[in-house]
Amino acid sequence: MAEYFDNPDFRGEPKLSRPEPRAYFDMGMEDPAVVAAMGQEEYSIRWTATLTPPATGEYDLTVYTGMWNRSATAQLYLDDDEVSFGSAPSRPGPRHPPHARLQLEGGRQYALRMEYRQPGTGGAVQLGWIPPAGAALAEAEALVKASDVAIVFVGLSSELEGEEMRAVKIPGFRGGDRTSLDLPAPQEELVKAAVATGRPTIVVLTSGSAISANYAAEHATALLAAWYGGEEAGTAIAETLAGVSNPAGRLPVTFYRSVDQLPPFTDYAMKGRTYRYFEGEPLFPFGFGMSYSTFEYSGLSVKRTPDGAEVRATVENTSDRDGDEVVQLYVAGGPGEDAPIRSLRGFQRIHLRAGEGREVSFVLDAEDIPEPEVEISVGGGQPLGSTPHVKGPL
Repeated sequence: MAEYFDNPDFRGEPKLSRPEPRAYFDMGMEDPAVVAAMGQEEYSIRWTATLTPPATGEYDLTVYTGMWNRSATAQLYLDDDEVSFGSAPSRPGPRHPPHARLQLEGGRQYALRMEYRQPGTGGAVQLGWIPPAGAALAEAEALVKASDVAIVFVGLSSELEGEEMRAVKIPGFRGGDRTSLDLPAPQEELVKAAVATGRPTIVVLTSGSAISANYAAEHATALLAAWYGGEEAGTAIAETLAGVSNPAGRLPVTFYRSVDQLPPFTDYAMKGRTYRYFEGEPLFPFGFGMSYSTFEYSGLSVKRTPDGAEVRATVENTSDRDGDEVVQLYVAGGPGEDAPIRSLRGFQRIHLRAGEGREVSFVLDAEDIPEPEVEISVGGGQPLGSTPHVKGPL
């Protein structure tokens, strides 16, 4: 139950009372009911609820009042005892929220109360809690077993990677930097637990960088790289998985199998890193992406011109579904000892109806083909493995 007061001290009767799904408020959302009841400054909010922990163990509680919201205060009570969060962080925000770790008894009903006071303008407050890992995993397993399909969202966030995050010291992460490309260990366990139930499992990766999701790539029914999405990310993911949207995205970075495949990052040389110099077998190469449609390439032709070269190839949609294809042109090698293995020199996203074929053309500048003869390839990705492409000398 949420109670909204038109003063910062809970005086008088609340101007608005209503049940809410969680203890969360942001004045920036400009809820019409809240604005009409108490305006946008000098107010207070009280949430009361019953908290029933699913299992006995240590719980991590946070109360976040905004990065720049220095005037507001919030108190949390369990059974009328105030929860102590210690000293407030010097720079409050999503990366530095105050934490309290409490031992709670599973199945016991705790009277929860959170009180938020804002003597100024604007404001935001949010209550968060994380149960013990074992309890959370057991709850997830039970949910998957009772479902037809599991969609497991895992990945990274601003709480794990970023700048000047000295408080982050967990396996794989140090001070905002990544020391491993793997998923955080609890998330890897979650993926394995979901797959072990035997239910079809779709893994959605949310991150701003590559993740070595080796187990998910081998065992999950599907793997979707969603990156960091905006407010319509949920809609986009749902429409893609349901087949309403036919995807055609391509990876802008290489997904390595392990950080062990890379030179030390104290070595700033490019040799052995990025798609241009990497000689190993990646988990997913730069430029990789799948579609519900299938495509074939043929008819590669190349012609040198006074200014460079013209490259043409035919792309055919061999499926019974309309779709987009991202046609990519790669040139192998280059001058000098430090020449890259391959370089992307052009790409076009085209829409093809089911069964339709089309010729695609590229123009290469002279500096892109400095040698008397170089190998080029045109396809839906790098000329690796089963990626459809055609290649030849120029």
